[in-house]
Amino acid sequence: MDFVLRILFSGMIAFIPSADQKELNVVLLNTHGYQTSDGTTLPHHQPFLLARAQSCTGSCERRDPAVATFFYSDKSESQALDALEEALAGGAAWQLAGSDISVHKPDASDGCLHPPLWLQSGTRGADANGLRPVPSNGRELSDFSWVTSLDQVSPTLGPLNASVLSAQPPSIVAARLKLDRGKISTYSLVRIDGKVKPLYFRALGATENGPYAQAGANWVMAEIRVPGDAVELISKDFAGGATRTMHLTPLDGVVEVAVLNIPSFEVATAGEIPPTPGPGTHFEEYYQLAQTPPATRPIPHAGTSSDEPAVEWRTLDPDGTLRSELLTRLRIEPGRGIYDRTLCPMIQY
Repeated sequence: MDFVLRILFSGMIAFIPSADQKELNVVLLNTHGYQTSDGTTLPHHQPFLLARAQSCTGSCERRDPAVATFFYSDKSESQALDALEEALAGGAAWQLAGSDISVHKPDASDGCLHPPLWLQSGTRGADANGLRPVPSNGRELSDFSWVTSLDQVSPTLGPLNASVLSAQPPSIVAARLKLDRGKISTYSLVRIDGKVKPLYFRALGATENGPYAQAGANWVMAEIRVPGDAVELISKDFAGGATRTMHLTPLDGVVEVAVLNIPSFEVATAGEIPPTPGPGTHFEEYYQLAQTPPATRPIPHAGTSSDEPAVEWRTLDPDGTLRSELLTRLRIEPGRGIYDRTLCPMIQY
């Protein structure tokens, strides 16, 4: 028997593939105390791992008041605890801090996790001008290249600070997850005025956009096939100290996990179209991942032209096949989360 481990990522997160693309490091950034170039202090982002499953053994807290009141701040504590428990079913939730997360098969005799790591590519449409800046259907949506490429936004950026991937990373790293199995694809894109549109990049206060302009991913999905009847998520402190384990069994053939790095938020009404967002100033922190952070840091802006490319979300997911039970119950599904109201796509480095 096989089942699917589906991991959904959103928030201040960088995807760092190895040179041979056989491994993918997923880095959650610590925003605490970071100031943007206009003097604004970023709100603290809280890293979480939440799993919806049939059952969990090990470190399996389902009624953590801090987690519950973060996601259900509009409810009483008892109501929030009940809502969180319903969202997780038999799974669990962790707050993350200085943690390396890994995925394991508890019984090796069942076979290996599969497929080998694959960053989905080759599905985007093109025309005489090159790759189209927005997708036209669900197949095009899935391409990993919608994840904003930091070195294309800033071609003189230079290499990654190697210590970001070291055993004891710098303080900018709040948590990490390493994958060497699974299909990695775009799950959702930033919407502006209710539609998927290109993001334009220029430094705060600048007037001229750079050449990089395309839709940006605000949710990424990893899908891993798991042989047998369970999968384990293991969290180990950077300092080599405490270890936690979730031993999870599938619910209706799936273990669904959300890895998030988001600030506190007010719950949006489902279907509500938020106002046009301002410049994504907190995007500036991504440049701190560079070995030599640049002085000029282009950030995403919404376009102003009435004839720019745009596509309705229902064109990309007409049958609702991308629905997530976990995200819907947490009330942060695509189109409703904090990063549908703020221009801050995730990046690849």
